[in-house]
Amino acid sequence: MKDLEELREKLVGLTPMESVNMYIEFLEETDDRDPSDVIEVAQEVLRLQNSYQNSKSEEKALSYLSKAYSTLGNYHQSVQYLQQILRTWGNSISEREKSDYMSRLGVACWHLGDYEKALQNLIDSLSYFERVDDKTRIADLQCNISIVFAEIDDNEKSEEYIRKALETAERSGDEDQQAAFLNNLGILLFRKAMQQEGLECFLRSAEIKERLGQNRKLMTTYINIADAYEDLGERDKIVPYLEKARELAEHHHDTECLIKCLRRVGAYYMNGSEFDKAAEHMNEAVRLLKGTTLLKEESRTLEALSRLHEKMGDFAEALRYQKEQAAVDKKIFSEETAKRIAEIHTLYETKKKIAEADLLKEKTRELSRLNSKISEQYESLKAAESALKEVNKELREQMEVDPLTTLLNNQRLYEKLQDKIERCRNMGQPLSVIMLDLDHFKHINDYYGHPVGNKALRAVGATIKESIRRDDIAFRFGGEEFLVVLPDTSRAVAYRVAERVIEAVEVMRFHYELRMTISGGVRELGIHNAHELIVDADKLLYEAKNRGRNMIIG
Repeated sequence: MKDLEELREKLVGLTPMESVNMYIEFLEETDDRDPSDVIEVAQEVLRLQNSYQNSKSEEKALSYLSKAYSTLGNYHQSVQYLQQILRTWGNSISEREKSDYMSRLGVACWHLGDYEKALQNLIDSLSYFERVDDKTRIADLQCNISIVFAEIDDNEKSEEYIRKALETAERSGDEDQQAAFLNNLGILLFRKAMQQEGLECFLRSAEIKERLGQNRKLMTTYINIADAYEDLGERDKIVPYLEKARELAEHHHDTECLIKCLRRVGAYYMNGSEFDKAAEHMNEAVRLLKGTTLLKEESRTLEALSRLHEKMGDFAEALRYQKEQAAVDKKIFSEETAKRIAEIHTLYETKKKIAEADLLKEKTRELSRLNSKISEQYESLKAAESALKEVNKELREQMEVDPLTTLLNNQRLYEKLQDKIERCRNMGQPLSVIMLDLDHFKHINDYYGHPVGNKALRAVGATIKESIRRDDIAFRFGGEEFLVVLPDTSRAVAYRVAERVIEAVEVMRFHYELRMTISGGVRELGIHNAHELIVDADKLLYEAKNRGRNMIIG
């Protein structure tokens, strides 16, 4: 299927399970889809799978969401979905699958500047693939660990790991990996002032990637070649390679690479005293950085803007950008983090030596007995703690859950909604709410009695639950009114969710042949607080009532 519209046409009349299978097939067809389309499809899978609880499709959807947000440079969101997968299925998926997710989590943490977590996840993943002797994955992980050490300026360990990776790839004849590792080795050689050797690595890497048709992977290599020519003083060769990289970045929707290209072209024009062109490219990079979590790129772009304004003689602006850069740098790294990273790597090396020497078998009987006793006491404590948590959880649920519909009551509605609003704003994601109200509910209560009315409310509550995702929240707002909160959801998607609820209620038989309808209002978050957002949705609900009921306005 080429696009989303073609997919939607094929979904008409399918069951939720059949629709989910079509959506997953759409996601698996190619890695080159627009990330926005991937996000919309994956979120729809999460909503639909609630109808029949297919955990594998939910896991796949979360995995694709993580990849899409990584492509868009939103690594916070990517980390959140990967952690959700590991929390939910970490004990049920295979050790290989778990190690794959840990590897991806390590890369995402690296992009966020959380080097401690990055190294921990990458090393844990490497330990597994070394045990099963998967040379391809071993080489990839050695390369990524090298990158993390390079980020904290430990060039000795970084070069050690990248040369290990290159040797592994050469032994297995994997040209794809060789191209990637030559690129990274070139970077390290430049750091050691071995410019010509570094450029040769970059050019060899580009030659392999061009021959293999690896356009997406060529982007960073082209940027590195441009940097190398700049360092060697061959300015006429810089911009052509940057423009090649920029064209590929735009085609593949790679925000991070596009920002790098814009910043470097801006620096080229700045060094040539073409300040207007330099400012144009750097300001475009700043615009693209908004809504992303690319802290390292943000720091480098702010530094470049500070230098640009200093050259232009605008020292006040130069100082402002310098202060903004300092604030970003503070988030990225600290000496304490570096210390913990060193401890993690030392622990990894120690564990390997212990395993190789099989020292664990030499424990004394006394130590074994003591460990057994400690373990028993620990398990007893864990059981007591677990029981206490379960009791507290039940008490909280009893206080916050409406006993009739089993939806949340309105006891902490505004607090929960405001929390979701702030989280979505911090992540740069949309949020929508749906306000629903049963039509002519008073007539049902007056004519058929309250037991039938309660039956209707229970049926509607169950329908709403089946129509939303795990992360969405549904409340019984009061009486026959319901509020649904949809994080990471645009108005258009929320409108389709509300339509599904209306259609399901319209055909529902909750008491013999008695039917009912429901009306609703949909509102997407703007500059509202929780109270204002609910008021706006409520106004749209009553507009639906005034226009004849059994409809959604939004």
